Amino acid sequence: SLWKNYLAAPTRPESGPVTLKTYYEVLDKFLQYCYARRIESVSDISAETAADYMLSLWNQNISSRTYNKHLQALKLIFKTVLADNSPFAGLKSKLLEQERRKAFTAEQIHDIFSKIDDPNYYLLHKDEMRILLMLGLIFGLRLHDAACFQWSYIKNGVAEFKPAKTKRRLKDLISLPIPPVLQQQFELA
Repeated sequence: SLWKNYLAAPTRPESGPVTLKTYYEVLDKFLQYCYARRIESVSDISAETAADYMLSLWNQNISSRTYNKHLQALKLIFKTVLADNSPFAGLKSKLLEQERRKAFTAEQIHDIFSKIDDPNYYLLHKDEMRILLMLGLIFGLRLHDAACFQWSYIKNGVAEFKPAKTKRRLKDLISLPIPPVLQQQFELA
């Protein structure tokens, strides 16, 4: 009933189906934890239970981002359903550990494209993979944006689109000039 009450609450924020599915999965995992400890009523879930659960989750070697995602979802659900009586209210997020990525050197980039151009090297959909890598390299696209790049984005030597990660916040399309080396690959494709 906790999930049904959350969905029925007029104060809950509007969420898309993917977000709701994530919230449901996070809640279900927590409820399984509660059932294993013979906690069957929402009123029996204490702040100590919530803290113990989050500690057990953290001890599974998850990232701080995953921990915070679970905590945020549970805080939202319980705050929406129980208002000020949320057992998760006092718990704090973990500091985010930023992943460090080194840029490829010019030599490494040369080696990658030399390998793709090697006729003895087999790679499924080699021409498409070359364009995918070029989109990532030249435009700095994330893999999702490079893989979902559409012909409709190309207009008069310029690529106009919204990256998936920021498309809700961006008002205008990003416009990037298409360099000749990438234009040539588009024409071949």
